[in-house]
Amino acid sequence: MQSARLFSIFSWVVTGLIVLSLLGFTFWKIQPLESPTTAEFSPTIAPTAEDGKMPSLTSLSASTIKGIPRLVSLNTSIPEQARYYSEEYKVKRGDSVFGIAKQFNIKPETLLWANYDLLQDSPDSIRVGQVLKIPPVDG
Repeated sequence: MQSARLFSIFSWVVTGLIVLSLLGFTFWKIQPLESPTTAEFSPTIAPTAEDGKMPSLTSLSASTIKGIPRLVSLNTSIPEQARYYSEEYKVKRGDSVFGIAKQFNIKPETLLWANYDLLQDSPDSIRVGQVLKIPPVDG
């Protein structure tokens, strides 16, 4: 009976130590790190090209370089947005399954599969005036 009581006390002490160490570790990790102290910054004067010679790149420090110039482009190219719905396309004179598929950036097989009820997997079955379903994605 005495040994069972000692074991119970010992196990509670060990459990308490484990809990306290885990709590201490957690609080230690949660606390924000102190920001490092910054040394006083004294800017250096950039060498000039008054004598006709250009300064070497090794003599320039990071504080003297203002930036990298960039050309401005007036034409902004916006990528084509993906479609999330199927479209309907009415076949016009001169259209083909391959041309329509290329126009919508899908494979001809995908167009044939999406319109199996009209085309029966034959690109020759296309007729002027038919309304084809154009799926949003290829495959």
